Amino acid sequence: MWGSWATWTACSKTCGYGIRERKHVCDNPKPAYNGASCVGIGYKKRRCHAYYPCPINGNWTSWGAWTPCTKTCGLSYRKRSRSCTNPPPQYNGSGCGGKNDQVERCKTPCK
Repeated sequence: MWGSWATWTACSKTCGYGIRERKHVCDNPKPAYNGASCVGIGYKKRRCHAYYPCPINGNWTSWGAWTPCTKTCGLSYRKRSRSCTNPPPQYNGSGCGGKNDQVERCKTPCK
């Protein structure tokens, strides 16, 4: 016969979803002298949810379009941007590295 169920193990994850399990052994009494073994499965698994959500690291969006040059001729500048929202950092996840905008020189000849 099956023995008593052991207590549930701790959740396999410290954040998000994981698995916990418990077992019991065919030892009450243990089969002997060609006796039949216990029928069924000696363990149970169950989904568990840790208290804290897992960190989500931020990721950049694609670069936006360049703005028009600040002057129609001569030395000027243009800019493009991106944002750290793909996804945004959450639950102590890291932010995006690098800059959120780029500036470039425009050198358009004046006629």
